[in-house]
Amino acid sequence: RGVRRPSARGAAPGTGRHLRGLPASLARPDPGLAHLLDAQVRALSNLASGLPSPEARARLLGAPLEGALRFAPGRALRSLVRRRLEQAHGEVRVAPGPFELVEIDGHPGLVLRRARDAWLGRALVLNAPAGRLGAFLSEAGGEVPDFLRVAPPPRRRAAIQLRAAPEVLPEAMADRVLLVGDDADPIRVTVHPGERGARHVDLTASAAVDEGADLAGAHDRLEAAVRALLPFSEQRVARVAEAPRPIWDDELALGDPAGAGGGWPTEVEIRAPLRPPVFVLPREELAGLGPEGDLLLGWQAGDAIAAALPKPALG
Repeated sequence: RGVRRPSARGAAPGTGRHLRGLPASLARPDPGLAHLLDAQVRALSNLASGLPSPEARARLLGAPLEGALRFAPGRALRSLVRRRLEQAHGEVRVAPGPFELVEIDGHPGLVLRRARDAWLGRALVLNAPAGRLGAFLSEAGGEVPDFLRVAPPPRRRAAIQLRAAPEVLPEAMADRVLLVGDDADPIRVTVHPGERGARHVDLTASAAVDEGADLAGAHDRLEAAVRALLPFSEQRVARVAEAPRPIWDDELALGDPAGAGGGWPTEVEIRAPLRPPVFVLPREELAGLGPEGDLLLGWQAGDAIAAALPKPALG
């Protein structure tokens, strides 16, 4: 679950109060500091190639400080989504592995890989880029609505997960690390409590790459960068096997908003086409805020979907 830690309010006497963008002392940094600030913004933003607005840039630069977004351990967010779905539909079954969407006698359903039976019912698809979902429907021979006929995302994040013994982490290492190179996009490394108890910690590493790039090579580069960060880690760091890359549900896709300077949380228009329950969530409009933008979009989407669900009868 995402939580916001309280930050100090007010400013010291004589320092002034800045309502928009960066403070005056960082408006024109020297080249070395400017390179570091730009790398931090690129690493934390979910924009494909656009530049975050001044407000979003200031928020991203303040993210490592106290008062920024942190994720608490556990599966509270996933459990919350499941409870809401069960309240609306009564029963929810979660596919334990890869599956295919099918149609049987006019009814939608899915077939699990290496399974003999099919599940009939509605499927909930989350974080599916509209262009990629439209391409999947087109390849499957289905009808593609107009709102899905858009260009695919131009960039995506290459990401890996590593599992390590806690003692191989440097004592001064924070739970979020930024690895800055000369030419390549910066690498974002995040440390999470291990799902298997205190004996392990999980590390995720990601960097933005062009769509169609060599993902295997990018994953190897990420692993080498993380291992170089951890001394004496031979035989104590293992790479978690990667799940097959989905065609129509890719949460690592990166896009840009249609207008210039987007990515700052305004009133985001969440559209419900004429064939509910399909909701179009413009993730790129909040991409400048990175994970915070995803959470904000999720909260607004939850309100919109809850308002569209039929109200249960009382009594």
